Amino acid sequence: MTPNRWYGLGSIYLRQEKYQLAEYHYRRALAINPQNPILYCQLGAVLHKTKKNEEALRMLCGDELNAALSTATKQSKAAKQANQESVG
Repeated sequence: MTPNRWYGLGSIYLRQEKYQLAEYHYRRALAINPQNPILYCQLGAVLHKTKKNEEALRMLCGDELNAALSTATKQSKAAKQANQESVG
């Protein structure tokens, strides 16, 4: 299954307040795509809802999220530059 499917199912379960299922699916998505900062934020939100506050803070403020944000920023800049080069 792709990370998007795991993420989608996690989001559905989060809306239904089925937090254990949401956590499971977000963790599966992160295992496949640890460079996605959105997954860390969503998992952090679920952990907060289930009173796992220390782990939620690690998800929202930890090194893994910072690394994912850095990677996403680099990818965004590279895509923007490639787009500009193809247009001009």
